[in-house]
Amino acid sequence: MNKNIYWIIGAVILLAIITNPRTNIIGFQTFGYEYNNDKDATNTKMFIGDDEFIGNNLKFTCIVNEPYMAPNPIASCWKALVKFQGKETTVPAMKDTPINNFLQVKNDPWAFVEQMETPVGLPVKFELENEWKNRFTFSIYNFDFLEIIPKETETILALNSDEKLEINIRQEMANNLPGGIYIQTSYQKLNNKVTVDEKEMTFKKGINSYTLDLDTSILGGMDIQLRPYVTIAGLDFVDDRVRSVSYNILPFITDIDTSVDCTNKACPDGFYCNNFVSSGKEYNICVKGEKPKIIPIKDIEEEPQDNDWIVAIIILSLMIGLAIIIRRRKIWAR
Repeated sequence: MNKNIYWIIGAVILLAIITNPRTNIIGFQTFGYEYNNDKDATNTKMFIGDDEFIGNNLKFTCIVNEPYMAPNPIASCWKALVKFQGKETTVPAMKDTPINNFLQVKNDPWAFVEQMETPVGLPVKFELENEWKNRFTFSIYNFDFLEIIPKETETILALNSDEKLEINIRQEMANNLPGGIYIQTSYQKLNNKVTVDEKEMTFKKGINSYTLDLDTSILGGMDIQLRPYVTIAGLDFVDDRVRSVSYNILPFITDIDTSVDCTNKACPDGFYCNNFVSSGKEYNICVKGEKPKIIPIKDIEEEPQDNDWIVAIIILSLMIGLAIIIRRRKIWAR
């Protein structure tokens, strides 16, 4: 087989891998649910968190004189009455209709209006057949239902201290909605080495408070990026807003007073002023303990150095030079 054929096949396989759709998509995404009114059909229930969506109702509200298939003759003739979070909403066919402050649904029904059997002498009627399907497509139109709020965005920690990152997550879509947080950590002292982690959670409706473990075993700056997500119908909806938290890990610190900027102000008793740089900014904080003593160069005693080897080399060089001179004089004397 021609080598070019192998290259083409490989390129097609690679393209298929690259273009394979992901479920963890930031931003707009849709998911579906179908209700089948066939008497022999088995329908699964649709839940968003703990809140059930019910869409087992469809009506044809127009008067016609001939058969039609949905969404004809006009989409507004076809209406589904849905229930979600204690509220009933009429959803016209082929129209995005909000069912709460964040979620909307569109129905593309599979249904027919046919002539009904009527007694002789009575007007002909066209009504909805008993076998029909509601085919719902959900989409999030307002993404302000999810937000992560760190309780602090920059602070100083002691090396190998047992510290936690406290965060609040606001979730307003539904109660007990599964999801989690993507956590990306970079370490400045390790050439900005990056680690990525995921913590799965279940978010109640409202404010959720959590603590995350922190790695304080590495000196220097540590930047953490947090991005929450929720899972609906097996798909992840990820907040496109990244929240960042920066830490500076300092050695040998038993206590820190961050209430005082000691650039132009004295530290409390038992503390000394320590300078450090974090995220490109310079800070001065008060650290408990005695300030490390800096010994002036003039006060440092020089250790005696062993120079015997230098003296030996000089003596050896002189002896070799003297021997050369004596030998030349004997040659000249002859």
